[in-house]
Amino acid sequence: NKYVKKILGAEQYAELTAYYQDPDAWGEYPADPKTSAQNLQLLLALVQKALINLAFLDGFPVLSINIGDSGAFRIESDGQKPLFQYQEQNLKDSFRNEGFNTLDATLEFLESRIQEFPVFASSETYTIFSKKFIKTASDFDMIYNISSSRLVFLHLQRFIDIVNDFEIIPVIGRQQFEELLSPGPAAADPGSEQARLINFIQSIQAFLSVARGISTLGVNITYNGAYFLSDTSNSSNFKKKDPAGRDTLSAIQSNTESVGKAYIQYMKDFLHANIDHFPLYASFNAYNQGVPLSPRDNSNKKTVWL
Repeated sequence: NKYVKKILGAEQYAELTAYYQDPDAWGEYPADPKTSAQNLQLLLALVQKALINLAFLDGFPVLSINIGDSGAFRIESDGQKPLFQYQEQNLKDSFRNEGFNTLDATLEFLESRIQEFPVFASSETYTIFSKKFIKTASDFDMIYNISSSRLVFLHLQRFIDIVNDFEIIPVIGRQQFEELLSPGPAAADPGSEQARLINFIQSIQAFLSVARGISTLGVNITYNGAYFLSDTSNSSNFKKKDPAGRDTLSAIQSNTESVGKAYIQYMKDFLHANIDHFPLYASFNAYNQGVPLSPRDNSNKKTVWL
């Protein structure tokens, strides 16, 4: 419920559960469309691997202690002793990395075989990204490094929506924006004006979503935020992983925001230089080629038209 169901979506999760409960009878199920048993078995193996590691990660605080009438206590004997702090942290990091990396691999597997997973393809979990300019974590990573993490990519979606509403649509107009979401054959050519405009939008979305989201992400950006490893080691030779400091976050935010704003200006220059290819933008009131909306005689007036 905490991880797998959210990334698969309710429909695909239900289909995988039904297959797991009775794999031998899968061919008799009347569901249509339906994923093949072979593909579900491959998906199940990935999900199980992620669940095993994440279950150990979430359960780690209580796995090494006993809870009884007298309270909580740890077991220690001559033959068994608790881990050193650095060993415990390394183990938890291993569970965390393996679990979340496998979740990312699960989503990559589904997306690479989307035609073979009709239930997932028609689910809201997937269709919502089919209507995005940046559809995958790998696409985002080509613009801004998020370690190709699908979980970070999912976290940034609400900030991408904010960037659309407050930074992109006011510049190019909603009609032009929506037309690009359902591009015609011309956009299939990477060198076309439409494809080049989409590239600008993708860069703006990537940099400005990080600028807006960096404070909540948490200076490496990973599934659980931005962090750095301190150089200070304690007696257990344990390097602490601390949240990125205010100055570090501020520097990242300032840099990504300035780059994103620069891409907005590049996009406007590109649109003006290729205005004949974008009639919807040309008719948008933000573009008027510098001509006043109506003639005005300012003679002997205290106001001016700018």
